[in-house]
Amino acid sequence: MLKNIFVAVLLLSALLVAASSVHAWEFSFENYAAEAAYGENASSGGTSIDSDWNAFYYKGTGTLSKYNHENIQGEVFYGMFLTPKENESWDMNGADVQTNDMSFWGIDTGMLLGWAFPIFSKPEDDFKTSITPLVGYEWKFERFTRQNFVIPRTITISDIVDEDYNIHSLDLGGRIDVVHGKFTVYAKPIFGIVLYNSSKNSLIDGSIKGDGGFLFNLDAGVDYEIVQNFTFGLAFKMELQDLNGSTKDNIIWPDSTLQTYGGTASIRYRF
Repeated sequence: MLKNIFVAVLLLSALLVAASSVHAWEFSFENYAAEAAYGENASSGGTSIDSDWNAFYYKGTGTLSKYNHENIQGEVFYGMFLTPKENESWDMNGADVQTNDMSFWGIDTGMLLGWAFPIFSKPEDDFKTSITPLVGYEWKFERFTRQNFVIPRTITISDIVDEDYNIHSLDLGGRIDVVHGKFTVYAKPIFGIVLYNSSKNSLIDGSIKGDGGFLFNLDAGVDYEIVQNFTFGLAFKMELQDLNGSTKDNIIWPDSTLQTYGGTASIRYRF
């Protein structure tokens, strides 16, 4: 299945390139600074375990896109993200059972493809709006690193444990643009249906395949054309990730949620 997904992505990307005139392409680099919240939860035999972790989050993303409000639209993107090391706490049935330090980093890449539908235009005022339904694919890799495990009144463990998440999703959403002169106000909600997710822990042989989940990304902001072919943008951004874990050989991969909320600043060049 994954091989077929990659083939589809390549074909859609080729279609986007073939359908776009050279001058319509834009390259942008986006800086995303946010607050991240991560948690895991699992229950078995009347026992529930929950974790809580918060930290600063940064992601830099390079994007090659065509959003000129006419005909075929879309983008191909590649992002890298990371967090500092912060304390993670665990409780069992409401009682504190463990703390440790945790950080994570990762990459996400994918593409979106759609068609713009103009819904209002006023050429004399240089004003127009459009709606673009979008469909695409995204792959995410995340590595969580934990260390300095402390079990109250029991023991401190200095081992370093890595856990890798592998996530593939089918993305559905759209973009609405309101253009007036050099200003563009837009919103782009994207909902991802997780087709495949797995976890590999450095202490365990093999990986555990999860039971899916969803991703949701929202960008809402304003772009301003500073000079010809250069645009500066500011936006509110949020990223939500909700994964269903699984069990393999009596080893539990808990369900998890990752949420980031913050703002972006970007520079875009049209060529």
